[in-house]
Amino acid sequence: FRASNANIHDALKEGVRGSTGKRHRMQDLLIVAELGLALVLLVCAGLTIRSIVSLRNVNPGFNPKNALTYEVSLSTVSYPTGASVRNYFRELERKLLSQPGVEAVSVGNDVPLRDDSEIWFYVVGRPIPPQEQMPWAVHYIVSPGYQEAMGLHLIQGKFFTAQDNETGPLTAVIDDQMARGLFPNEAAIGHSIVIPIPGFDQPREIVGIVNHVKHWGLAQDASNRIQYQLYMPFNQIPDKFFGELAGQAMTMIVRTASDPHAMMGAVRETSQALDKNQAVFGLKIMEDIVQDSFAGQRFATLLLSAFAGVALLLAAVGIYGVMSYLVSQRTQEMGIRMALGATRGNVLQLILRHGGVLAAIGTGIGLVASLGFTRLLASLLFGVKATDPITFVGVALLLLGVAFLACYLPARRATRVDPMVALRYE
Repeated sequence: FRASNANIHDALKEGVRGSTGKRHRMQDLLIVAELGLALVLLVCAGLTIRSIVSLRNVNPGFNPKNALTYEVSLSTVSYPTGASVRNYFRELERKLLSQPGVEAVSVGNDVPLRDDSEIWFYVVGRPIPPQEQMPWAVHYIVSPGYQEAMGLHLIQGKFFTAQDNETGPLTAVIDDQMARGLFPNEAAIGHSIVIPIPGFDQPREIVGIVNHVKHWGLAQDASNRIQYQLYMPFNQIPDKFFGELAGQAMTMIVRTASDPHAMMGAVRETSQALDKNQAVFGLKIMEDIVQDSFAGQRFATLLLSAFAGVALLLAAVGIYGVMSYLVSQRTQEMGIRMALGATRGNVLQLILRHGGVLAAIGTGIGLVASLGFTRLLASLLFGVKATDPITFVGVALLLLGVAFLACYLPARRATRVDPMVALRYE
């Protein structure tokens, strides 16, 4: 645009005198803007990368390594009663446990980070509040092998055993967060709770406490989610609810001694061999479920990193191009300076100073702009603040380093100018 509107007379006079640098202001402004935008993208990418690293180090409350899960849906015609459903899953667990390499098996209604089911309850021996004021808990209906299959840590008491069946006393296991919230100054084990739903409305004694799991995600926010967790024995579910459970998908969790991928075929074949008419679907590795729980953050990181990488490359190319252009336009000036006694170091310093000023201004503007833009990323960040000084300083140093290298190459070329050649340049 500038070239198309150039004044020929002034341009010829400038060519004789050599460039003073004023006509490069537009290029300088564009480079400053480019560096500033590149820094904003680099800061955002840096923050999301640090968030992903923090999320990968979070303990989900269970052990996803060497565990797989899949869904089983039974026909209500083939399994019309609670006894038939119980017997089917008992036999399925037995056959899966007989497979070489299988260490633990459980059936359940939910898997953390993927499914959820909440229920309200009250504590026996305390005033019964109105239903809308009753506490809620995420509830898991599981068989005795669930603790081993999921890798839960038993803090106190016991987990379910074969005796926690349809003929045994009604029992429940709670997580440590529920124990602290409901029984802060007394032992939770021995207390009983009631779920005020017909069929479930009999007292269940709390027999064990396990660790809390991050059911809602590795970066879960405790302020707006149900945090109590309640476990009930699968075999103690009232018969009238088994028809609904059989028609819906029940979740199987299988812990293996080695890579669970190698066991997926055997698990599927074992399940279908027990009843070829059943639906077996959704085989998935638990580690993949954990990874999927922060897929949004990973996608944002990938996207921002790609943009930041391109921006950094463009900024480097841009400042290199401007410096190279500057050197070519000031060739005669360089020759005169060197003819008058300037050293190669003086010439190198002259070019680097110009590029350094651009880089410093662009970096400063980018840092200020980043303080505003990174606040928009707050919902995607975990374990790092939107104004994290380490990320800001590290990215700024990276950008300045790239800018210095982009300036140094043409600056070094300028020091090799032969004064006599430069004086005849025009």
